[in-house]
Amino acid sequence: MTKSVVDRLIKALAAQLNTGETVVFTPETLDHLHGMNPGQPVEFLDMIRALASDDQHVEKLLHRMSDEIAAEVGLSAPSSAAHQWLGTFISILAEQVGASRTAALVPDAVAALTGLSRAEACEFFAEAGSFVHYDRDQRVLDLIRNVARSQPREARLGPGDRVKLTPDLVPGPHLFDPDWHFFVVFVGDDGTVDVQPELVMECTIQRFPTSALTRA
Repeated sequence: MTKSVVDRLIKALAAQLNTGETVVFTPETLDHLHGMNPGQPVEFLDMIRALASDDQHVEKLLHRMSDEIAAEVGLSAPSSAAHQWLGTFISILAEQVGASRTAALVPDAVAALTGLSRAEACEFFAEAGSFVHYDRDQRVLDLIRNVARSQPREARLGPGDRVKLTPDLVPGPHLFDPDWHFFVVFVGDDGTVDVQPELVMECTIQRFPTSALTRA
């Protein structure tokens, strides 16, 4: 599942850089690109290259990234590489979006990130949330809000909504303090909702019955 989330982030980043206000790499992005260990650049570029043949934005991104980092010829990316790079692509996209005047995703970037599946949403928000919970990364927090707003709403609750938990309606033990506020990550069609607490408290995602949640 990680690869599908990374693919979405790559397409969003490519669109953001090619059509957004900030069309140059930020200093933070350059730090990521120039600070790779031996063997890492080829993994990084291979994930971008895999999407470049049918997306002009990604093809341009590949050329620009290749100009910044030197990949060792003859090395190839292992199948597990996507998981290693999920956080990196989240950080780079957050930095590039945050550097723009509006700090908003461009339409093509929104299109790349909209309609996340349940597994994709949980993986993205959990990984991004860890940057906010542990590092207090404001740009990643802004990206989380941007991505939440880009998801379709088909129920009384939608991604990004702030909710409260009704403990008496939750079966069995749960991991969170019921007095916390939570944010909706994904609304299932099975009567359950995945939520994440306020990130200053925790970043783990848990599933509750829809009936146990009310708007805060």
